[in-house]
Amino acid sequence: MKKLAFITGLSLFLLTGCAKKTPESVVTPAPVEPPQAVVQVAEPQNAPQVIPAKSQEQRMQECRKELDAMQVYSKASWKKYQAELQKLTAATNKYLRVKETIGADINDVVMPQSEFQTRELCFRIKSRLVQLMVRS
Repeated sequence: MKKLAFITGLSLFLLTGCAKKTPESVVTPAPVEPPQAVVQVAEPQNAPQVIPAKSQEQRMQECRKELDAMQVYSKASWKKYQAELQKLTAATNKYLRVKETIGADINDVVMPQSEFQTRELCFRIKSRLVQLMVRS
């Protein structure tokens, strides 16, 4: 019995003594990337970013063509978006009539809002047209 206990103890000692301890926490350093050159182009800070009128006109023509195409797929959707486009066009025309007489600070607020509303409506028209075309 003593031999068995001795052999068991010795084998446990040998097995645990030979095993390597695993490190408690392994921290891998983040890869270091060389700094990249940053090229900046100097732009005047007071110059507003103006979208060329031609591209704005082209965008509006495309929007109207998509609205006309919608008429083939859904008269109800066409009527809804046609009314929204007419309302937006009327508001834009009203703004354009007084644009030259108001200050630059008001123009800086109203012009981007007007452009955003136009882009947003055209996006909704395009999305609805695609949806109608896919469903049919």
